Amino acid sequence: MTLRFGSGSDIDLVGLFEIDSRRFTSFHTVVKAARKHKIRVAHVNISYQKDKTFQMASPPASADFKWDVWRIGYEWDVVSGAGGFLGIIAELKYNHIVSSVTSTPTSAAGSADHKAPIPAIGGIVRGYISENVSLTAEGTRLNLNGEGDEHFDFVDYDLYGSLNLGRNLAVQAGYRSMTIDYLIDEDAGKLKMKGPYWAG
Repeated sequence: MTLRFGSGSDIDLVGLFEIDSRRFTSFHTVVKAARKHKIRVAHVNISYQKDKTFQMASPPASADFKWDVWRIGYEWDVVSGAGGFLGIIAELKYNHIVSSVTSTPTSAAGSADHKAPIPAIGGIVRGYISENVSLTAEGTRLNLNGEGDEHFDFVDYDLYGSLNLGRNLAVQAGYRSMTIDYLIDEDAGKLKMKGPYWAG
């Protein structure tokens, strides 16, 4: 997790503030509008707050970071059968990134607040190993280039397996990764959330 405020230097929040790995909660829902058409909604909220004293005589520094992502999309299963399906995903990802690094409670060394509603496109493939067990891979991406060096690159992929325990109950385990690399109004960031998860 690296940030840069204005024309300053890059700040490695994870390394500098010794931020440990954390577990985050999220939800997603898929509503089948027709046999091959689905509406998808998902949300994940990532936040950190860490204080650190770098020298005995120095006041503590504080890092605050929040990354809030909403995903609203449409899925069209182009190929669908008893053994699985292959589909196309089009969605809007609403990103809200708030970050700051302060050296005292009243003096901010740098801060940024960006809201970025961006479209993305990708695909999904699912195969059934048995009647109750499936494996799924899905991913979306958007790459935008603005004036000068300004850019926004968002890559999101999810690999998971599901076990259906009944008509309305299933358990899921997988691996998820979301990566953003952006430069907006001289503020820059390289952010990545990744790791295994389980769901119901």
